[in-house]
Amino acid sequence: MPAAENDNKYITVEEDFSFAKMISARKKDFNYLWKSKVKILIVGLIGGALGAVMAYFWPVTYTAKLTFVVEEGKSSGGGLLSSLAGQMGFDIGGLTGGTSGVLAGDNVLQLLMSQKMLKQTLLTPLDSAGKYTLADKYADAYKLREDWKDIKANVKKEAIMFPPDTKNYTRLQDSLLHEIITKLAEKELSVNKPDKKLGFFALNATLKMNS
Repeated sequence: MPAAENDNKYITVEEDFSFAKMISARKKDFNYLWKSKVKILIVGLIGGALGAVMAYFWPVTYTAKLTFVVEEGKSSGGGLLSSLAGQMGFDIGGLTGGTSGVLAGDNVLQLLMSQKMLKQTLLTPLDSAGKYTLADKYADAYKLREDWKDIKANVKKEAIMFPPDTKNYTRLQDSLLHEIITKLAEKELSVNKPDKKLGFFALNATLKMNS
């Protein structure tokens, strides 16, 4: 008998569900919130104001996405990607076995993130005159020229531009272009394989654009 009594101590009975009790509990919650309506209103206004300020001053960014696949197993020197690499100065015409050389597997990731590839892309002309490049657009969007005005090496105090022809580049132009490339590669550009088992690659670029 004592053992049975001890077992009964741990038996719990669930309380019956009642809509009346549920409504009564919700009324209590509503009354509590209504009493604190002033505090809730103040907190809401402060949060809304902070959100509006952040939205106004926070820079708007745009993300460009590109998904592509490297076709392997052909002896044509890599096909489309081989031609692309050739335009960037990579001579892979002597390779055999399709993409078994430079363009094999994850080597594509390194190719697209290489300094030479990014440099050629940044020096793409955007205007009909062929002088205003993507690098100039980048410098304007991030307002880099305002920081460059104080550089002592820029004796003429002229706006630093990045024309497609780099033969007459000064050391300052080369250095600043290299800084842009480094920032792109480290913070704003990414290339990856969404699925390791497949041959698809995804390239994402998140950049700020000026109005």
